[in-house]
Amino acid sequence: TVVSPTRYASLSLRQELGRSGFANVRFIEIPVISEMLGGPQLAREGRRPLTAVLESAFLRKVIAEAAEPLGQVSDHPAALTGLRASFRELRGSGEDVLEALDPPGGLTAEIVTLYRMFRGGTRCMWYDQEDLTEAAAGVVSVEGDIVGADLGRMVFYLPRNPSPAETRLMEALSRHGRCASLLGTTGDERADGPVLALAEELGFAPGGPRPAEGREGPPALPPGETRLHIAPNAHEELRWVIRRIFERAEEKGTPFHKMAILYRADNPYAALIPAELMLADIPVAGPDRATLGDTAAGRTLSGLLSLSGGELGRAEVMAWLTGCPVKARGSEPAGFSPSRWDRLTKKAGIVGGLGEWRSRLRSYERLLTEEADRRERDGEITQGRADGIRAEATEAGRALSFVEKLADDLKPPGYDRPWKEYCEWALKLLYTYLSSEHPEPRGVASPDGLHKVHRTIEDQAAADNVTAGTTLSEFRRAVEDSLQAPVGPLGPTGEGVFVSSLAAASGMSFDALWIVGMIEGRTPPAVRPDPLLPEPVLRGAGGRSRMERQAAADRYDYLSALAGSPARTLSYPAVDAASGARAYPSRWLLEQATALEGRPVHTSDIEDLRDRPWLTFAESGIHALADAGDGALADTHDYNLARLLKWRDSGRAPSRHPLVVDGPLARAALMGRKRRRGRLTEFDGNLSSVATYSRFRGNLDQAAVSATSLESWATCPFRYFLGHVLRLGMVETPEEIMTISPLERGSLVHKILERFIRDAEDEGYLPAPGEGWNTEARDRIMGLANEEFGAAESRGVTGNRVLWNLEKQDIEADLDTFLEEDAQLRGEHRSASIRVEAAFGFAGGPQAGMELSDGTRIGFRGMADRLDMSADGSSVLVIDYK
Repeated sequence: TVVSPTRYASLSLRQELGRSGFANVRFIEIPVISEMLGGPQLAREGRRPLTAVLESAFLRKVIAEAAEPLGQVSDHPAALTGLRASFRELRGSGEDVLEALDPPGGLTAEIVTLYRMFRGGTRCMWYDQEDLTEAAAGVVSVEGDIVGADLGRMVFYLPRNPSPAETRLMEALSRHGRCASLLGTTGDERADGPVLALAEELGFAPGGPRPAEGREGPPALPPGETRLHIAPNAHEELRWVIRRIFERAEEKGTPFHKMAILYRADNPYAALIPAELMLADIPVAGPDRATLGDTAAGRTLSGLLSLSGGELGRAEVMAWLTGCPVKARGSEPAGFSPSRWDRLTKKAGIVGGLGEWRSRLRSYERLLTEEADRRERDGEITQGRADGIRAEATEAGRALSFVEKLADDLKPPGYDRPWKEYCEWALKLLYTYLSSEHPEPRGVASPDGLHKVHRTIEDQAAADNVTAGTTLSEFRRAVEDSLQAPVGPLGPTGEGVFVSSLAAASGMSFDALWIVGMIEGRTPPAVRPDPLLPEPVLRGAGGRSRMERQAAADRYDYLSALAGSPARTLSYPAVDAASGARAYPSRWLLEQATALEGRPVHTSDIEDLRDRPWLTFAESGIHALADAGDGALADTHDYNLARLLKWRDSGRAPSRHPLVVDGPLARAALMGRKRRRGRLTEFDGNLSSVATYSRFRGNLDQAAVSATSLESWATCPFRYFLGHVLRLGMVETPEEIMTISPLERGSLVHKILERFIRDAEDEGYLPAPGEGWNTEARDRIMGLANEEFGAAESRGVTGNRVLWNLEKQDIEADLDTFLEEDAQLRGEHRSASIRVEAAFGFAGGPQAGMELSDGTRIGFRGMADRLDMSADGSSVLVIDYK
């Protein structure tokens, strides 16, 4: 029986034993052997497993009793995470460490007190992994011969940093002659320290040379080839690796499962590597770093719980709707369009609160219906365009209906209700809103994410054994914590390119290996101290602190990975994907460069070595393609572009290459040539050459255009195409509006002045030609302003209330100025208003236009803000409010 830290570490040994004819070897992990040996004993004592759900429940109960200063942050999720990590560190440290950490007063004393409370509440009825392994060691001590007969000889494969109970289990098995330990050393003093300390603790000396004290530089590696690569960014780094994988598979016949891509920095490689390999149709294997929260079901449930108990903020609701596979609720599927709802709720000015959803969506629906009726009646738009506006109004009603039903469903069971009731409510929410066809996001390999999320929620009911009831915030934190559990493997191990962190690949062997992301500060990462426990006291095997053990583990993982393959490539991107800043090579990569160069290589001079056979340097994605083999290219675009680059590098004109004569590259080359000519071409907006085939042909002769749209086309035809043909445009996010926009402000003032003049005409207080406005007119215009101010506020376009109050004062001052200036204008021209919002160029109205030199007539249309006529009728003033 081979006992392995992880099933991935024993994969290589499994293959070697299989080739050697060993057919009856069992591979199990330490928790499994502990369960086999110690589980029955603990069950007879009436103790049950301390699951992750129960552990979290006990932690929440304990942290609620924390004194200052920990009590001030006891509700923060990070406090629970930190406390769990500290408790697990203490659990594996032994009683002597607890006594050393038990000074009077202070944060450390508080942590020890809480830990003793935690252990006191769990040890009688529950057992954790350390209890289970301790029980297994006790069974072996008493019944060693029986255990040996059942399990045979046991080999502990590459154990590292075992807990005290695991060490006692190994010692007990050794005393009965049923156990051997296979320890691996790298030849590096720091990396091998914990392994050598374990060997001494177990009472035997490891074979092979011990590392020299104070050794500097990289340790000796097995025979093989080490190469380095510098990429422009992480994406290009992985695409370069993928080309090498294809190249090795086709040229050398290396199967995918004998190649591996390893990393130390999860961000971005944990998600990026599987995604890039899947895009290239390369099978992937290894542990999936995605969590249940990354699955479709997990994201949908997490979003629902986040919305529950809140104010239904527009941004949060739309982020959940557009980012999760949500199904329609109470409306036909054709009426469920989250992306359209996102746009119209922005235009409606919704920020948050169910009352605001109701008032602003109903107002927006009414305004759209009125606008469609008015503009169609006045001939401004066609019936088809009016129907489109009415359809958006209907969409607003559907969105409101959905949100109202959502608000009802999100009501939680209540305060201090049993966990079981909250679990049933959460599952009902999940199945109500999760679409039956919920594709998992790319990079999440588990097909049964919904089943695992369902089981995770059901497990929360076990917390009723710890506390009598719960609240929404506590239940939400517990679910979010449980959704951090891993989804499962990326794919069947041994069937695809192995992708994992360096730690998971320790002890494995491959024919080819790529270690990516070798950036200083990230590989290896900075080891930070425990925020709750003092490092000097947390000494493990060999007297090393937690930080020292972590640094040694990182070094060991890296060196064992290098030793596991005869063909090794280390790479790093010139730009850090996490920060966007320039990245520098890891000191581990530089030590390999030093060994390959035979002299010290530093960050400042590694790029000067690009002519070395062991270093490749890609300044861009195009540069990386230029030296790629035809068989190493993952897609058609890469293949065609690489052929074109090689044709160019051969000294022949790229324009004569077959790919430039016809096809997409030919169109790209033609576009480049015409854009460099300095003339208006079809690639810049001159579409006269295709006018014969255009559905817009003849529009200039048959329909009028606005002067503003014509100016827009002349300024930038492409912008005209986007805005006036495709009707695309940016919609401001209402949450980010600080104050009313100039466009909304202008429209608001126009509306006030239009209503003011119309009312003056209808009610008979319009001044005679040459006369000014009386004091009653000011009261009327300010009353109209207040009405329009309220309408603008209801549309959500006014922004921050304080800034809006200042804007209202400015607008009122502008209206006073208008009355004064308008009276002066009337006196100067002895004129009176005869029409407001005078339309021209629309159906049934007066026409305006001009004829070009080739005989083409351009008709114009538009609206004049106001027309005034002199008293003798000899002149007309066309007034535009600015």
